[in-house]
Amino acid sequence: MSFVIFIILLLMIAGIFFWKINRWLSLLLLAPMLVLFGFASYVLFNMWYETTPESLNFNVQHEGSEYIIENSWEKPLDVYRFPTDFVVFYVPNTSTVTNVKRERVKDYKEMAELEDSVKGWVEEKYPSNLTTQVFDIKASKNGRFTFSLPQGIKEKEVEVYYVHLRSEPMDTIEFWIKEIEIKP
Repeated sequence: MSFVIFIILLLMIAGIFFWKINRWLSLLLLAPMLVLFGFASYVLFNMWYETTPESLNFNVQHEGSEYIIENSWEKPLDVYRFPTDFVVFYVPNTSTVTNVKRERVKDYKEMAELEDSVKGWVEEKYPSNLTTQVFDIKASKNGRFTFSLPQGIKEKEVEVYYVHLRSEPMDTIEFWIKEIEIKP
């Protein structure tokens, strides 16, 4: 590692020295340093940048017994996000929402452990005496999912949350949650 740093410093000094003599040769000598600075800047920016609940917007529509929720992000998604996010429903009387349609990641079957982690985290942070249901949804700039409420359950009795996950390399999973308001 120190040898690589020594070579880059040597190229940088040579590039500065040759600037007045031959600019093309100087740029060629300085190119590895520029690439290294570009890569370091990219990594540092992505370690710092995170999406927030405020950058996620929802559009809720109601067609008969079916609810259509479209989400859109105002800012780009963070690089260290998971390919999937989750939608959590709290439904009364041990009922379940039905006809849930959403875009899923290809390897969603491998997400069962992650789904259990999300369910445990949500139940711990936002305890409720209602039945918890968790559905995975592909994390994308613009998403859409639909569902139907069980017979006899009204909109105000149901709580819906969007859970976003991210994890930097060699770090623990971070969650944040945003409520989706369903109005009649």
